Amino acid sequence: MNYTHLTQEERYQIYVFKKAGVKPGMFAEVLERSVSTISRELSRNRGKRGYRPKQAQTLSEARLALNARRIDEATWTFAQERLLEQWSPEQISGHAAISPETVCQRIYADKRAGGKKQPLVQLNGSNLCSQSRCLVTRAGRDSNS
Repeated sequence: MNYTHLTQEERYQIYVFKKAGVKPGMFAEVLERSVSTISRELSRNRGKRGYRPKQAQTLSEARLALNARRIDEATWTFAQERLLEQWSPEQISGHAAISPETVCQRIYADKRAGGKKQPLVQLNGSNLCSQSRCLVTRAGRDSNS
């Protein structure tokens, strides 16, 4: 099943259904969405004046922009150089605008793409990217592959 974000039109439909007193389960069926998606949308985007679709869309776009922040080449170059000097992802994040999780993810992505493996081997040897908060390892990927 592919996940897609709610559209602005769907948010306006949710608003209309809610105003009409229709239960979330019913309009989830009409929108062909999970009831949990509708419930999460209503709880996440409820303000003092209730659910407002325009505000919900703005908040959604802001969250998307925050999560989609790109790491510029200079920052990644800095991170790679520090990795070769045996810095940990936490140390790198303390000196650059990059999170430890992003460092781990970029290393694993680079390895999967056939890129430089030396920094990854150094990190795996000391288990720096295998901490439970690292998104890569929480996804259940084998850090030695």
